[in-house]
Amino acid sequence: MPLVGREAERVEIDRFLDQAARERATLVFEGEAGIGKSTLFDAVLASGADFTVLTCRCTQSESTLGYAGLADLIGADFGATIERLPAPQRRALEVAMLRSDPGDDVVERQSVGRAVLTLLGDLARARPVLIGIDDLQWLDGDSRDVLAFALRRLETQPIGVVATVRIAQTAAPVDSLVADGEARHVRVESMSAHDLEVLLAGRLPTAPARGMFRRVYELSAGNPFYALELCRRGDSSTGEFAMPASLQALLRQRLDALSDADALAALRGRRGRRS
Repeated sequence: MPLVGREAERVEIDRFLDQAARERATLVFEGEAGIGKSTLFDAVLASGADFTVLTCRCTQSESTLGYAGLADLIGADFGATIERLPAPQRRALEVAMLRSDPGDDVVERQSVGRAVLTLLGDLARARPVLIGIDDLQWLDGDSRDVLAFALRRLETQPIGVVATVRIAQTAAPVDSLVADGEARHVRVESMSAHDLEVLLAGRLPTAPARGMFRRVYELSAGNPFYALELCRRGDSSTGEFAMPASLQALLRQRLDALSDADALAALRGRRGRRS
């Protein structure tokens, strides 16, 4: 998805990349589901042509799998680099990433952390490193611990960490990866009506009519993912929408947060459009 609007976030991205090219920096995009965190995340990665880019996109179903995130970050492109690691570190990393049979050996997390420390240090000496973690709240604990072990010991290296986190999650271990207060947290808010209209025009085969767009904007409250879902499920002739359960839950939460008078006005407005 092309980046539409988000001028303040663009400034933060430029500032982050400039710092990460010289020293360690951390940028975290926080917001509700569908608000556009991953689009900003992708914009950072797309701007990292001068960096060695390591990425993983975490999922809740894999959050309990040991070293799943680390295996995605390192991937298959660093075989030659891993081969240059000291033998104990290489062995620990290969077993952790399921590239070698552990046999009777017990791989300690510190050994894997030492291997990641050596690997990231070697990469950063060649060129700046950009580590991207989408949906950090679901990064498995083993990967989080070894990354934190390595990053704490690479304070002066040109390494940037960019991550996304859902605000509704209770486990968002952003600051456990880096020193306290180092991360720059950016709250991703709803899109303006103008920016959302531009986005929908670029993503849909036919842009919604003005009346339908106003209805979409009110129901989605500027959330781009939900706005797209509404347009794809809506009837432009009647203005009625087959809302997914996730969107119904979001709307219910927002109505609950309103005062009684505001909630009543919103419901009357919806009923009035149906009459």
